[in-house]
Amino acid sequence: MHPLVDAIAAILPVRPVATGAERHPPPDLLSGLAALQVGQSVRGRVLAVSGHAATVLVNDQPVHMELPPGRAMVGDSLKLVYTGTHPNPTFLLTGIDPRGQVPTRLSPAALAIEDLLRDVAKRPATPAIDTPHPLAEETPPLPALVAIRLQTAIARSGLFYESHLAGWVRGERPLASVRQEPQAQHVATLLPPLPGYADDTALAGKPPVGAADGEPVLAPELRPLVAQQLQLLETPALAWRGEVWPGQTMEWQITRHDDAPPHPADAAAPARLSTRMRLELPNLGPVTIFLDMDARTRFAIRVVPDDAAAANRLRAGQDDIAGRLAGAGCTLTALQVDDHGCT
Repeated sequence: MHPLVDAIAAILPVRPVATGAERHPPPDLLSGLAALQVGQSVRGRVLAVSGHAATVLVNDQPVHMELPPGRAMVGDSLKLVYTGTHPNPTFLLTGIDPRGQVPTRLSPAALAIEDLLRDVAKRPATPAIDTPHPLAEETPPLPALVAIRLQTAIARSGLFYESHLAGWVRGERPLASVRQEPQAQHVATLLPPLPGYADDTALAGKPPVGAADGEPVLAPELRPLVAQQLQLLETPALAWRGEVWPGQTMEWQITRHDDAPPHPADAAAPARLSTRMRLELPNLGPVTIFLDMDARTRFAIRVVPDDAAAANRLRAGQDDIAGRLAGAGCTLTALQVDDHGCT
């Protein structure tokens, strides 16, 4: 076959981009193509693609075309030959030049995110919150007190700052709690109260950035935290490390499972959560505890002590443990004690 014929990919009938659904559009809607001569070569730039349909700019006239599937992308340049009106303007597609030659420039914000993503690649897979002070001073502490302070430590870590700020805007969260997070405290040091406004209003309208040459830049002290936020977007897991009470350390990992609920009634329920706690207890030694909570807030618990004698003690007290959990309002579906090595 002739090389020129081989180069022709498709015959493209054209219709104008118009607001109406007219079968025969007025001539002025295609006025940008009126000066074309049959056989004339022109260029078209792809403005939008949706399946086979595309919007192409030809002679400053946006028109709809049917392009070969998968061949063109937004920004590509089309080589076209005008073949006349049959009854709408029609073109031969003879080539596509990719958009790769178009120079691009990333914004300072995009460059900052790119730099942070390089830091994320060097970090542990799970972002972790380290609390420098014990959650409670008394030994042993009240469980309710530990739960509240652990929740507070995670909420004030800054990992969920933007969502908490949105909750305050909707009236779902007090501003005083948002002001305890690192981003808000950093902004408060940069921004004095606006004349005639409370300093809370100034806080709400500004992001946690500084300024350099009029361009937003991330404050250096917030880089590790924002890197962890990016990690959290990629992985549904979060870890907490610290002392529950003086001398009693704990590592706690939380994983969110966004799989579909098993029953239609659970559609609006929260996602299933699983946690893994690692701690060394005075009487049982090192213990790993796995806890799963389903969409109906029912719990399944598996305890794996390092010591075989501790495992026997826990098995002997399983009924008592289950009774205490039920008395605390927990709906327990399973309580299992395994020997070390069954993790």
